Parts: sequence; C-alpha cells; structure tokens
Amino acid sequence: MKSKASMVLFCMTIILSESAVFASQVSTGPGGIHSSGLGLTGNGVGIGQVDVGRPGDPASPNGMPFDTAANLINTFILPAEVFYTTVDPVSGAPNFTATANAASEIELDAQGNVTPHSTLVAGVMISRDTTVVNSDTAVGVAPQANLFATGLISVPTQNVHDVLSVAAQHIATRDGGNIHAINLSFGLPLASQLPDGTSLFSSFVDWSARVHDVLYVTAGPEISSPDVITPTDNFNGITVAYSKKDTSGKYRIVDDDNVFTPNPLSPFTERTFTDLLAPGQDITMASQGNVTGTSSGTSFAAPHVTGTVALLQEHANTQIGNSVPGWDGDARRHQVMKAVLMNSADKVSGRLGSTRTVLKKNGDTWDDSDAAFDIFLPLDEEMGAGHLNAKRAFDQYSPGESDPDGASVPVVGWDFDTTTGLNDVNKYVLNQELLKDSYISITLAWDREVTFASGGGDGRFDSGDTFNGYS
Repeated sequence: MKSKASMVLFCMTIILSESAVFASQVSTGPGGIHSSGLGLTGNGVGIGQVDVGRPGDPASPNGMPFDTAANLINTFILPAEVFYTTVDPVSGAPNFTATANAASEIELDAQGNVTPHSTLVAGVMISRDTTVVNSDTAVGVAPQANLFATGLISVPTQNVHDVLSVAAQHIATRDGGNIHAINLSFGLPLASQLPDGTSLFSSFVDWSARVHDVLYVTAGPEISSPDVITPTDNFNGITVAYSKKDTSGKYRIVDDDNVFTPNPLSPFTERTFTDLLAPGQDITMASQGNVTGTSSGTSFAAPHVTGTVALLQEHANTQIGNSVPGWDGDARRHQVMKAVLMNSADKVSGRLGSTRTVLKKNGDTWDDSDAAFDIFLPLDEEMGAGHLNAKRAFDQYSPGESDPDGASVPVVGWDFDTTTGLNDVNKYVLNQELLKDSYISITLAWDREVTFASGGGDGRFDSGDTFNGYS
C-alpha cells in the first residue's frame, strides 16, 4: 500500500540471558502479563471502551445520585465518564447522553444498559478491588487510569457500523483528545464484504487511529461467533487472541476457542489477523454487584493490552514532565505503542528475555511456525507476534527514543520517524556488535491512510459519511 509518508520506527532488544520462569494464577502477575510489579497504575492516563453495553458508574457528580444498586454496579470500577448511545427515531443519527452531567440521570436506572459483559471488560482495565484474598485478584491492569466508556441502546442493524463509528469518535475525543487506547471487546458479522478492512467500521478504526492518534485494541473471533470479523480486519490497531494456562498456571497456550479463519478470497492472501496473545482463560474480574466473576474469552484478553498501554503512557508522562532526554510527544504515538507491545511479546523462553515458550493449539512453537521461515509472514496466524508481556514492553520502552541522526543507537530502544518514499532511508547504527548466533527483534509499524469518500469536510466522521478503500 502506498502513502505520501510512511510512519517508521524501530524497536529492538538483544539480551542473551536466561530468564527465570514463574508460576502464577494471576493474569497480571509473572505468569500472566507481568504488569503487577512495575509500580505503575495508569494514573492520569485516558483510555476508552466502546461496547454493546456500558459499565456502571457509582460516582455522585453535582450531588446527584448516579447509577445505583438497581443497576448492579460495582463500586470498585470508577470510570471517568460514561455515556450511552441512542439513535434518533426520525433521522437515525446517534445521540449521546453523558451520565456524568445529565440532568435526567435518575431516568437512567429505568433505561439500564449496564451489562455484565461491559462491567467485566472495564474491570480488567480499571478495577480497584483488593478484597479477593486467595491466589487470584480482581485488581485491574491500570486501576488509576481514566476510563471513558459508552454503550449502545437499540441500534437498528442497518445503522450499526455508522453508530459505532460515531460512538468511538465520541470516546476518542474525550479527555481533551488525550485518549491513548480504546478497547473494542465485540465484533460485527462481515456480511457480504471481504475481511480486507473496507467495511465502514474497520475503515473508521484505521482513520481514527491516525487522526486521533489512538491505538484501537480489538478482541478476536471465537468459536461461539466465528463470523464476527469486523473490525478485527483493521490495519492500524491490534487484534488480540486469548491464551490459556499450562499445568503450572502460566498463560502461554493458544486456547482452542480462538478462531483463525481468514477468508481465502481476501486480496491479502498472506495476511494474518492476530497481532498478540493475552490471558483470557478463567480470568478473575470485578463483576456486577460488588462480586467477582471468572470468565474466559478474547473479550477479556483485549483489555489486558489496553490497560498495558495506560501503564506505559503513565511512565511517558513522568519522563516528559521531568524533561528527560529522549522523551517527547513521540512517546505517545499509537504506532510506538503498537511496535513496542508486539516487539516485546514472548515467543521462546530465554530468547531475548522472553519468559515463556508460547504453544499453538497443536503444540507447535514459534520455531515450528510459518512465520519463523517465511519472510512474507511476520506474524503467526494463531499467536501473532507472541504473548503480551508488560514488563518486557516497559523494559524496551523505558530507554526512550533514539533518532537516526548519525550517532549510534542502543540495542534496546525505539524511534518514531518518517520517510518520504523510495530511496529515502533512515539508518540506525547499533552501538555494539551483534554476536554470532544471537537473535534480534525489530518491529516496524505504520498506518494505512484511509480518506473520506463522502463527507468529512469538518475533519470529523458524521452519520452518513463514507471512506475510500485504500491509499
């Protein structure tokens, strides 16, 4: 695909030491994504959630009662703002009601729209529940992050792509436009289109990722809904499959309920759709009514990734605020987040600091996969780049940005830069030689540039607007 300017960055690590293996039932612990020991909580970082329902909000803005026990809220889940999306019965256009400011908030109890699914998803990201006393926990990945969420009410089938696009844009522009990742733990049937990113909502995701600088994190399809493809066929976000535990309690096996069936008629015949694995089996989460629930699925793997973005962005905010060299607005770019998360994913234990060997459904490892040998297949169709590891992501992100300005760059780091096209090269010279038979991991991330086919004159997506296919 061609574009006027390709976003290019590198992310690499060269570590030749064996790492210890930990066993844990906790999805945020060393046996999961290894985020709980980083000393980060996502404090002050904006993330989003678009879902078929909405999480409850137990806050009391302006002295008014908010969601109550009638909605089975969880008081450990404290979103920054919650909205519900309705459709105008005459025009068909989406409307939004902000629960944090609505004068008619009392009426919201009757309308409901607080759902168990959306509550669980929000809990994976921001729950502050420390009441669980066994080996599990219901504390979210980023309990101090500012979550902006919306759910849908009574959307006609023919309007659903349109309404979801407007709803996601509404969330992407919250918090003064400082939303760094939006979680999409749902999907839509592809209908008659191919899984090539040209459906309206998938096109919107790619457009919004670039325009709003947001990393969209999408839950992959499962056996229970194998035809739910959109928007997992987007190009600019991250699609997540879910892992299950081995006998020691370590998340590292692709769960059998994941579906990996790209349409053979797609013009991208060698494209895989899974970008990352994350814990999704038997996840203990804060559920409705101040209880904990255990469930499985890609819906609960994706928010592990979204929450990890909040942790990394909290670190970036600290470094930028302290004027640390190598830290500026580039650290907030969604392409940087995508490259760091994928580059740091675990593949084979002990290799480049990986803490687990990931197994596919049939027991194959990365070394058995087509991606290990085929230069046209950078990702495995089941495990993507590997298993999410927040600690490794932090280790690769924390050195800061290294520009290709003639000076050598460290072997662990990243850069955000551009090229104008052919014969325009950014050259990175490593500050140490690579050893024979060692490994190197380099990830490039760039955007598909989606443009408006109709509408968009105000720079926004409005109900009825459409997009061009590719550019």
